[in-house]
Amino acid sequence: MAGYAPRLFLALSTVLLGLTVTACSTPRSTPPMKQASTHPGRPATIGKVDLPRYMGEWRVIAHVPYFLEKREG
Repeated sequence: MAGYAPRLFLALSTVLLGLTVTACSTPRSTPPMKQASTHPGRPATIGKVDLPRYMGEWRVIAHVPYFLEKREG
């Protein structure tokens, strides 16, 4: 029973190393991204953004101050 744990550790570490090397060495199967804009290097933009609609509504459920915040009172 004493030799079981080191052999298991060796087997698991060998498998993990093999998976890591295989994952890092395989080529990506996805094609490269296409240009979204007619101007190379510049992303496509829109004219106007409705910021309140984009940001949505945020609510604070609970606030726990941390040591850098000012203490009130």
